[in-house]
Amino acid sequence: MALKPREISEIITHLAFYSGWENAMSAVAVAKVVFTDRKIGADQLPPASPAPLPLDKDAEANRAAAVEQQVR
Repeated sequence: MALKPREISEIITHLAFYSGWENAMSAVAVAKVVFTDRKIGADQLPPASPAPLPLDKDAEANRAAAVEQQVR
């Protein structure tokens, strides 16, 4: 079974969380070469910047206040 370019991209994203940023970036470098060699374009990959989650204004205010207290 062959993986689709979209699936490879998503696997690399997971690498950043589970095996560390450096390992994921190494995988990106390899994938970039393979994708270029196979003429795989960005249209075959998931969107680079999906819509961010909405900000919880109360939680953000609490976080900012806690940081302000700790930094003083």
